[in-house]
Amino acid sequence: MVGEPEANALLAIKRVALQRRQRAKLEFAAPASPGLHRLTLYFMCDSYLGCDQARARPAAAPGLCGTHG
Repeated sequence: MVGEPEANALLAIKRVALQRRQRAKLEFAAPASPGLHRLTLYFMCDSYLGCDQARARPAAAPGLCGTHG
């Protein structure tokens, strides 16, 4: 799951089956308001206790904040 805790918003959710090595692509719409946003990627496991993780990363909305790309 990808969310923005400050806005109390869930941006995307995807279920994947675990394998030894896994790559998954998770697409979501950028936040509508301009500026930097602190998005959090949540890893949740429904099979094992203690495996859930959260990783926060700053992200800029495309074409805003003076960034190009």
